Amino acid sequence: MTALASVAVLAGTAQADSASFTDRHGDIRSGNDILRVRVVNGADGGARLNLVARLRDLGSTDRVDFWIDTDPHDRGPEYRASGVSESDFMELRAVDGWGTQGTAVACRGFDIGMNGGDPSERARFTIPRRCLGGPGPVRVSVHSRRVTDNGAQNDWAPARHAWYPWVAR
Repeated sequence: MTALASVAVLAGTAQADSASFTDRHGDIRSGNDILRVRVVNGADGGARLNLVARLRDLGSTDRVDFWIDTDPHDRGPEYRASGVSESDFMELRAVDGWGTQGTAVACRGFDIGMNGGDPSERARFTIPRRCLGGPGPVRVSVHSRRVTDNGAQNDWAPARHAWYPWVAR
């Protein structure tokens, strides 16, 4: 009986470290429409924060920004992780609010996988938790941007300057 209770506790803990969220489909016309977001807080034995955004059609030169909140006492983001599909551009910045440029964070192990030719249409971000100050729970907001002949097409998940629920660690 004790062994079963221990297994149940461990299973519950593992589940609390990840969450998947669905975004409203079709809220923008272009392919950079965000469909789903996945957060794994404590991947690789607790060392990493894995963030995945699935878009309807991840095109070359699409930009994806994950805004990351690590401080429950501060309503705004503390970090922004950004990347552009099929390019070498990727950055992690400490920010003090939504509109700030912030300061670059040197982070060994920070990586982004975004390929417009990938049929999974996913933007994958891997961030060592130590680069974020080793946070407990986190929450995210995701922004995608595509520049077209008709101007920039932007999508926010769940909404502009809004957060998905906290994901425990």
